[in-house]
Amino acid sequence: MERNIQIKSENFDSSKSYQLLLDLNQDTYNYALIDDNNNLKIIGSSTSGIENAEFLEYQLSSIKICYFSRSFSIVPSNFEQDIQSFEKLMEIHPESETFTSSSLNKETITVYALNIERQQTLLDVFSDFEIFPQINPLLRGASSNGTYVNIRNSYAEVLIVKNSSLNFYNVFEFKNDNELQYFVALVLQQKAIDGKKEAINISGDVSEDSLTFQRLKTLFPYLSLIKPETMIKIGEEFKNADLQRYFALLNLASCGS
Repeated sequence: MERNIQIKSENFDSSKSYQLLLDLNQDTYNYALIDDNNNLKIIGSSTSGIENAEFLEYQLSSIKICYFSRSFSIVPSNFEQDIQSFEKLMEIHPESETFTSSSLNKETITVYALNIERQQTLLDVFSDFEIFPQINPLLRGASSNGTYVNIRNSYAEVLIVKNSSLNFYNVFEFKNDNELQYFVALVLQQKAIDGKKEAINISGDVSEDSLTFQRLKTLFPYLSLIKPETMIKIGEEFKNADLQRYFALLNLASCGS
């Protein structure tokens, strides 16, 4: 998929203020601008530095950021008093990373590493923002029971919702489609899910005509793309966009305040 792309509404008004949604991956980011009436006005992806982004030229009324971290874990909330002990288990590199945690729900806490340099960039360019780990928008978008796979370049998030609650989440790095097939199949086997009979929802850096999708579908016949279903109003000019690519990004709107 194209790594640098932007789609802008024909009636975009640069003098108005917008909510910024920002989904940070390892070396790319996705972004969207939403107006006061909840209309999508700009959506895109970029490999350039955030400090050079066009959206910094506009008035930003609020900023929500999803941060993808390879060093990530979910722990029960009753471990909150011992949360720092997980820093050693996760092998955080203190010279380049900082350890942080946030509440996912009443039962669980997320712990993850933030790159210090990237964190400083965010503090330099934004005066105020909310930041969330990668699981939050994905879980928000998982509106029904089932298996969800979200592709972020060479990483795959696998999330399972059962009985309307989070049942499983993990992140895998893969080098090729064979490894991706293996990891997804392994999770389904461990969770006693029949990939030949159960629906699997996939989003992120994948399209229906891609080899990755076609190869996965040979193993999982009921694999289908899932696009974000949010309160954001998406105009006709965005209908041909690969909206499954922005599944996590647009569900970020419903995270936090």
